[in-house]
Amino acid sequence: MTLSKRQPSHTPDRLRGPDGKQILFTSNRKQLGFHFYLKNADGSGFEEEVADLGPGLLANAWDWSRDGKYALIRKGIELWYFSWSERVAKPLLQAKWTARNAQFSPMAMGGVCLE
Repeated sequence: MTLSKRQPSHTPDRLRGPDGKQILFTSNRKQLGFHFYLKNADGSGFEEEVADLGPGLLANAWDWSRDGKYALIRKGIELWYFSWSERVAKPLLQAKWTARNAQFSPMAMGGVCLE
């Protein structure tokens, strides 16, 4: 995966999937930590908890890969990715500064752009 800089943009609270049919969002309603949920964009069906990132750290989703295989998420000051096939979140970039506004690059295969 390659990293590059990009212009700042708004970080959404909800992230629409590449086909527009599902929404990925975070909530801390269950415990002190943040959990990721998947829900149909039209509001039908039930929310599915897809990841628990542990207690005490702010987390939110930033981008969903165009092929639908991965989501980029922020956990505290770190950049993580979520693999839909494995249903697990893993660290991608651990730095001393806060990673912000990450997105998959439409220009590079497997690339990630950072602010």
